[in-house]
Amino acid sequence: MGRYRFTFHKSQHSKSELVVFVLFTLMIAFSMKNQVLAKDQQAPPKHLLAKIDVKTPNQNSLKAQAPRQLLDRIVAEVNSHPILDSEINEKVLTGPLINISQYPAKETDPAYNQAMEDLINLKLIQGHAEYLNIEVLESEISKQIDTILERNKINISQLEGFLLQQGKSIETYKNDMKDQLLLMKFKRQVLMPLVKITDNDVRTYYLSKVGGSDGAVKLSLRKIYVSIPENGAAHEVEMKKNQVDKIYREILSGMNFVEAEKKYSELNDAREGKPPVELNLNDLDESLKNQLKGLNEGDISPAFEWNDGLYIFYVEKKMFSETSDYLEQKSQLEHELRQHKIANQLNLWLKNERKQSKIKVHL
Repeated sequence: MGRYRFTFHKSQHSKSELVVFVLFTLMIAFSMKNQVLAKDQQAPPKHLLAKIDVKTPNQNSLKAQAPRQLLDRIVAEVNSHPILDSEINEKVLTGPLINISQYPAKETDPAYNQAMEDLINLKLIQGHAEYLNIEVLESEISKQIDTILERNKINISQLEGFLLQQGKSIETYKNDMKDQLLLMKFKRQVLMPLVKITDNDVRTYYLSKVGGSDGAVKLSLRKIYVSIPENGAAHEVEMKKNQVDKIYREILSGMNFVEAEKKYSELNDAREGKPPVELNLNDLDESLKNQLKGLNEGDISPAFEWNDGLYIFYVEKKMFSETSDYLEQKSQLEHELRQHKIANQLNLWLKNERKQSKIKVHL
């Protein structure tokens, strides 16, 4: 700051003029001091500047300091359609765990994995249904709900209360029902034409359920019989056994059983052109039944000893005896078998569709 220099001479100024001058000088000095003080208040002292952080906070750094919270994530994609972690968890917690099929997961796999595969399969069916113009109308969903209400003798408010207890909303319930109706239409249009059920299929299914019930089996049998000498010596019995074993090997090598029966059997049935004998398996004595029960149509039994001789049996036909128990269950059995075959066709379809689709899993 520059200096102000004032000079005066007593001879040239009066006493009053001197007083005015002094006052004016003091005012200038006071004003200049105030300007310096104001400036000092606006800026910190130089020795303190290094200690003051005058940087503006960085917004990105503030975001980085805040804890991150993951709200949801994409677990899988099916032809660019996402499946969220929240969708899978909802299926696990509130059900139904399986709507379509858990294929290729197994029932022993974790519930989360089964639910994820089921949602992937649902996306595949939804995509194919859209391609085939298969759709579910709101009126169909409403009609189905009305049927459920009527069958259970409840109203919509009671249904909503029940769903709330299960952790579900009525909208979620409607979406689940829409998926079920879509699956039914898909099965009817795509899978059921591939399933054929015959009477023989139903009979075989029945036998598998009841463990091959002897009372339901009828056999059409041919046999070769070679007698064992009564009170014969051991070597004679052995010769007969060797003879029958040789006959058995010839048949296995390709000899026609009827021709072998005509040539070797000591009974005249084949030579006289008699038809095979038909017997219910349950009517045979226990030892003979045990020899024949495991044979299927076209099978030949090994040579075995029974009563007074050695036998080889040929099952020309294995027939089903329609018992009263079978006839009572037949309709239900056919329905069960059809559902099993449709489920198998569904898994075959899913297996093929998965090969042709773009599926990404981000576990």
